[in-house]
Amino acid sequence: MNSQNRINFDVSGQIFRINVDIIKKGPDSGLKRLLATNDIEELRVLEIDRPAEIFSAILSWYQTGELHIPATSCPRAFLNEMEFWEISPEVLSSCCGNRLQAFLAEQDTLLNFGETISKDHIKQCYSNTSIGNLRSKIWEIVDYTQPTIVGKVYFTMTLIMILLSIFILACTSDPHFLREITNCERLEYMKSTNMDDYAIVKKAIEQFCDDNKLPNTTRKVDQPISYLRDFSSSDDMYYYDYDNFLAVSFPIESETDTTTPLPTYRNTNQSIQDFFMPPETHKIIKIPNMKVPYDYLFVMEVVTIVYFTVDILLRLFSCPQIGHYFLSVINIADAVALFFCYVHTIWSHVFVHEKYHKNLFDLLDVFQMLRSLRLFRIVANVKAGRVLAYSLRANVYDLFVLVLFLVCGVCVFSSFVFIVEHGSNIRSIPEGWYWAIVTMTTVGYGDIIPQTNLGRFLSCVCMLFGVILFAVTVPIFANNFLTLYQYADIEKHKKSLQKRKMVTRETVSTRNRHSSVAEGISEMPESSVP
Repeated sequence: MNSQNRINFDVSGQIFRINVDIIKKGPDSGLKRLLATNDIEELRVLEIDRPAEIFSAILSWYQTGELHIPATSCPRAFLNEMEFWEISPEVLSSCCGNRLQAFLAEQDTLLNFGETISKDHIKQCYSNTSIGNLRSKIWEIVDYTQPTIVGKVYFTMTLIMILLSIFILACTSDPHFLREITNCERLEYMKSTNMDDYAIVKKAIEQFCDDNKLPNTTRKVDQPISYLRDFSSSDDMYYYDYDNFLAVSFPIESETDTTTPLPTYRNTNQSIQDFFMPPETHKIIKIPNMKVPYDYLFVMEVVTIVYFTVDILLRLFSCPQIGHYFLSVINIADAVALFFCYVHTIWSHVFVHEKYHKNLFDLLDVFQMLRSLRLFRIVANVKAGRVLAYSLRANVYDLFVLVLFLVCGVCVFSSFVFIVEHGSNIRSIPEGWYWAIVTMTTVGYGDIIPQTNLGRFLSCVCMLFGVILFAVTVPIFANNFLTLYQYADIEKHKKSLQKRKMVTRETVSTRNRHSSVAEGISEMPESSVP
């Protein structure tokens, strides 16, 4: 080519030399119009103050017809250069177009994540008064909006109380944490339910009130269940545990009380002396024999109730917007759990006997598990918790696709295995659903096992399908989580760096003021210095 048709571009000190005809015959852009508005014959060097690396890629586009993003260039910077040179992003090659699209999608996700973090906390709008300042400080502590020392202590205490309340509720369902009721509690139950023969039982066991064992004057009734059901009272020396109640023989001093002679029967474990028992006037009375949680669990429960009561009162007092506060599902669940806790406590004190055995109101204890949702509010103030929560919200459609594929696989494999294994241990398609879910998730409990060779082959295919399904979909969430986590980590370091700079500036300014004051004092005449 003739050297007269070439032009030199001085781009930030780097020289590019290219034939003018290549640009004139190339696609329309700002660079092409720039050459059209200048006299090329007189201007042999055109100075351009733009990034040289990206400009080189634009010149390569005119030479090869393909526009690529340099590997060392930021896609955002390249997009800005394309806008400057009036080049449409549609001319990018498919490989770099996908890279730019992924970058823009990632930036949108990070932008939305940053906006979500800023909206997580209720906007504070307090009056500039002493009460307003107090409310603001309390809200910073209870909602942990500022990582102060007091806020961290309150954060830790709340976490401990939540775990403690869950532990208490779990222990009340374990027999190892239950004890037998005392004689005082037996009398309390009988009095609350107006049971018969309360006066006889009270006279016999009142002296042993704090003990959970009956006195020696009472003996158990070792009789068949049908006998205890048929006779409301009888003469016996033994008691029998049935349906949380004891059938106990109590001595009767009054001759007017109804007595029933002891039925004669032989127990091979008894001696001859026990078989020929001396005559005694007594009466069999049914008394309660339930089990209740240990007292320390009750004390711990009271502590948690008091703590959560104070917590919600502080929140309601210091919350900037009460209406916005109850828009949160976690806050509603927390209030409902505390409300039902008080309802159950009041009910147990009004009807004393209700606290000694299970009833319908014990279902209210299930609502105490709603308090575990507060763990989500606690982790919402932690970087990983925020990232995980937003990742789930941002990938809800991907989760839907995952569940859809899982349901399709469950339906298909359960139908096939039911046909193949019909008559064996898979007796219905719903059982096949359970088997397919357990197999696809690679849990494999082993309670349902295919018996035929074809059924085992289907099991292998089902497992491989589940492994491939989760291997393909799970990285989507993992990649988004890692991206957001790195972004949150960078933002955290930026804030800490800004705080350090502010502290450094304040320190330097303070030192300069002190030094200027010292210099002014040193320059003063000696007569003026006191």
